[in-house]
Amino acid sequence: MSYYNKYWQKKLKAKSQYLPPNWTDNQFNYIYKNLFFYLGENILDIGCGQGEFLSLLNKRRKNKKLTGIDISSVAISKAKHNFKNIKFYKSSSSKTPFANNSFDTILLIEVIEHLVDTDSTLQEIKRILKPDGYLMITTTDFNLLKKILISTFVWDKYFYPNNPHIRFFTKKTLKDLCQNHHFSPIKHLWNGHYFHIMPKGQIAIFQNKKNVK
Repeated sequence: MSYYNKYWQKKLKAKSQYLPPNWTDNQFNYIYKNLFFYLGENILDIGCGQGEFLSLLNKRRKNKKLTGIDISSVAISKAKHNFKNIKFYKSSSSKTPFANNSFDTILLIEVIEHLVDTDSTLQEIKRILKPDGYLMITTTDFNLLKKILISTFVWDKYFYPNNPHIRFFTKKTLKDLCQNHHFSPIKHLWNGHYFHIMPKGQIAIFQNKKNVK
């Protein structure tokens, strides 16, 4: 936990990708336009950080019940101070304080790549997400071209030992992981791009089903 307190205090001395996200209007609007159809009444943001994404969402959908959790006490303290009309809790992603079938939509926005135990988190999401509810994930996309470029030019920077990104997903591996926990793939698209030839990241939406083949 002290690691992510340092992360949110911007004191983490990693060589790459260590700064907390800074949401621009364009970034939020792109995700929102692909998300709004799947937003239920009760929404949980896992790994909410300092609450900026939920705050932007609240400006668009004021009638929604918004909740955020994060493992960092520093981030949650700032979220509670800055956005008093949203509920925030300090909690891990694998053991939350919520009852079964609590949420219509659960968000993992640039979070799953930080998780040590992705299976436990997805099991917990399965428990607290309503049947037929939606899980939305954004993360990096390790397509073939990106793998080649990283391995050739920036391997040490990208995989520096204390980099907070510890998981790396392709479209296939993200889909496989979620299907193993009976989440059915609904939608997949690029999240940004490099010169229109390869994605920066991916947006994937899944539905909570009893069984997924």
